[in-house]
Amino acid sequence: MKKNKSNIYILMALIIILAFLAENKLNFTERLKYPLRYETIVYENAELYNVDPYLIYAVMKAESGFFPYAKSRKNAKGLMQIAPITWEWACNETGANISSIYSPFYNIKVGAWYLSALLKEFENENLAIVAYNAGSGNVQNWISQGRLDGEDFTKWDIPFPETKSYIYKVNEFKSSYIKLYEELD
Repeated sequence: MKKNKSNIYILMALIIILAFLAENKLNFTERLKYPLRYETIVYENAELYNVDPYLIYAVMKAESGFFPYAKSRKNAKGLMQIAPITWEWACNETGANISSIYSPFYNIKVGAWYLSALLKEFENENLAIVAYNAGSGNVQNWISQGRLDGEDFTKWDIPFPETKSYIYKVNEFKSSYIKLYEELD
């Protein structure tokens, strides 16, 4: 009798949870794919550096899949995959230190700072995204060659296949974050 009673309580709890989820239109599968990890750090630095937090999340997801000890073939490190030369430059600007590259706090801070710098430099989010992946110098060259004309990035002639894929991925991730979480802000 006690076992049946506890099963009923569990079933009722599940029904209540499912009703809550349906009522609030939460899509757990999608939210598992697009998590809000390191939320406090992301939102503080988004505000500090005037960068859309969903852009930070999209870049972090594309760069490391939220693995803080990620390391690329080109030696970029951490959640935001910061290249060593960018890290050294950013340490002077943000108060991070050379040895803290794998710290989520400092890696996100530097990533947000760098995105902010690129947004100021290019005054265009998609150009900043391309520069985050391919480097500012390459983007400047491609602009001068007429490869990145117009606002529609899908028509740009990006010579690096990885970067061409990257801009699509970051834009898709950002759109998913907005769709899933914007109503909660």
